[in-house]
Amino acid sequence: MKRGLLVVMALVASCAPFKEPSVQEREVPGAGGDPPAYTARPFLPDAAMPEPYDAGCCFVRFARAAGDELAAELLGFSAPLSTPLRMTRDGGIWEATACMPRTNQSYGYRVFIPLTEDGGALFPLVVTNPNAPQVPSSEYGVLNEFRAADAGSCADIATAPHADTTVVDAGAQPVVDAGSDAGLSDAGSDGG
Repeated sequence: MKRGLLVVMALVASCAPFKEPSVQEREVPGAGGDPPAYTARPFLPDAAMPEPYDAGCCFVRFARAAGDELAAELLGFSAPLSTPLRMTRDGGIWEATACMPRTNQSYGYRVFIPLTEDGGALFPLVVTNPNAPQVPSSEYGVLNEFRAADAGSCADIATAPHADTTVVDAGAQPVVDAGSDAGLSDAGSDGG
């Protein structure tokens, strides 16, 4: 035991005192002078994307005349609409912009109608824009269809009908009960 203690004491006594390392100056590439200039690019909302723009999709404005509903979503079964896209209300119009692939796909609008005066209970319905192309659906009766499968570019797609909010006779507008967890099936579309 004494021997171990002696070894430890000898080691401690032989250690040199701690000395701060010297700081070496050296040149760093790119250091000094002004940083490179940053040119800010203007923010362009989706609907204002300049043509030609090709991200594998085309920016399309979807709109529909608003009624008594408290909220609305644009939904489909293929990307990007397989996850419902929340719409915003501007006066009497519900609208949303989506970057749609150049394929044909069915879509609808899920609107939430208040069941009580305070809006505490909502009833979801899948409805269409009567001005946009429509296709039969075994599940919903009829849905809107975005037609772009034969488009060579975004400029070749007729997008205006999807944003047409001209009021049509309410009797001609199909409304189909969507249930509380409404989603769309792929009936009436060639996918995407």
